[in-house]
Amino acid sequence: LGLGALGLALGRYSPLFPWYTRVPGLNLFRGPARYLAIVHLVLAALAAVAFADLAQGVDRSDRPCWRALWPLVVPPLTGWATGLGMGLMAAVWPGSAMAGQVARLRAIVIGPAWIALGAVAVALAARGSRAALVAIVALTAADQVVYGIGMIYRRDPPLSVAMLAASEPVPPRQPGTRFQGRWNKGALSGARLINGYVGLTPRRVLDYDRPASRRVAGVAWAREGPAEGRWRPVPGPLPRARLVTRAITSRDPRTDLERIDVGTTALTDRPVTLQGDQPGEATILEDRPGAIRIAARTGSRQLLVLAESYHEGWRAWIDGRAAPVLRVNGDFLGCTVEAGRHEVAWRFEPASYRLGARLTGLAVGLLVGSTGLALARASRRGGAGATAGRWSELT
Repeated sequence: LGLGALGLALGRYSPLFPWYTRVPGLNLFRGPARYLAIVHLVLAALAAVAFADLAQGVDRSDRPCWRALWPLVVPPLTGWATGLGMGLMAAVWPGSAMAGQVARLRAIVIGPAWIALGAVAVALAARGSRAALVAIVALTAADQVVYGIGMIYRRDPPLSVAMLAASEPVPPRQPGTRFQGRWNKGALSGARLINGYVGLTPRRVLDYDRPASRRVAGVAWAREGPAEGRWRPVPGPLPRARLVTRAITSRDPRTDLERIDVGTTALTDRPVTLQGDQPGEATILEDRPGAIRIAARTGSRQLLVLAESYHEGWRAWIDGRAAPVLRVNGDFLGCTVEAGRHEVAWRFEPASYRLGARLTGLAVGLLVGSTGLALARASRRGGAGATAGRWSELT
């Protein structure tokens, strides 16, 4: 499990990347760095097994000799060699990307030295020292404490949510508009972002450096350039929900969007028949994550366009009846609305959520059932005393 997760964590730098991206299921995962959490979990489990083995071997007579423990020297020496080697490369090529990733010399020396202390404690424990077992626990706890305290004192003092939001003011907001830029603090002030979060970057078809793409996304303000300086207004942002009377089928919305009047025309993933020349009115009644309600009033059959990221999990109901969901302008949602007054409800109900809920319920049921069965068997075997002993084994 750990080796597999490590290979996935390497992402496109792994020689197996072109192969496992073709495997159904694996090719759905994004953000390969998240697999490191599985690697850490496996390493923690292996460390627990190793510690238990050391504790059981304290009283054994067949203890290993010092020469047999030479592999414990490899981790600290590897750490020093790697750190000093990267530091030397950064000094020789100060303009390289590696130069900004190398720690100070003190950290390069202290880190492997801490590993060396742990290796010495493991060697002494393998030789039968009970005090070394205590030292391993103490070193582990101290490592966590030093890391946590270091994170606190190396950074700015903690701020409240209100103070953090006020540290970077949000530009003037218009109802239903969004902001563009690698900037998350604005979400604390209620700003809507088109970029998403670093761990939840939405899949995109459009190029949001182009004016038409920004307009259909409802972007009112954007930060541009590598340093992302001050905010710049984006002219003509379109409403989050609107009705249009013209629709063109497109297989390349990224290119076609720049050739149409996005204020009156929309691109769809399949043909739709619309009527009328005067767009109707669309009013947002509710706008929560995964739940949106819109009141639509139109005199003819028109297309309701919603600037919400498209996903197969979105469902639409018009006056309580299910309606087909269209992919509009490459990245957004839409559905056709007949003449009259209607209420359109959108819900995000992906199949993965339903499957996950069922699997979670099944796992909880199996856990409760297996625990109850084990307790019942223990009760039949030995009465209350056996039940207590069995419960201690389970916990």
